[in-house]
Amino acid sequence: LALLLPAARATSRREVCDCNGKSGQCVFDPELRRQTGNGFRCLNCNDHTDGPRCERCQDGFYRQRERDRCLPCNCHTKGSLSARCDSSGRCSCKPGVTGDRCDRCLPGFHSLTDAGCTRDQRPLDS
Repeated sequence: LALLLPAARATSRREVCDCNGKSGQCVFDPELRRQTGNGFRCLNCNDHTDGPRCERCQDGFYRQRERDRCLPCNCHTKGSLSARCDSSGRCSCKPGVTGDRCDRCLPGFHSLTDAGCTRDQRPLDS
């Protein structure tokens, strides 16, 4: 049975349940206490945040600075390796694919597919 607790407001004393202002409730998690020394896990983090204290962006979202809002990565589903992106919003692209969102083929490549872009096999003109 989980004990539901209200998230602490920012005060000068150490927070029992610090959710970075992104949640209003938390539960005590004995496993988290063993792992980190603080056993309070925030529930229902908002603004696309995640983590025990709503301290990071959900997968598929990023922020450039710590207190910024989490923004969608919008990685192209065929051209990117995953929905994740770096802190500047750039996605990790499959072979032959380019662009911040991995939505274009590199020069010399064509046909964006689930495997990436295909190398152009035409002979070069001399």
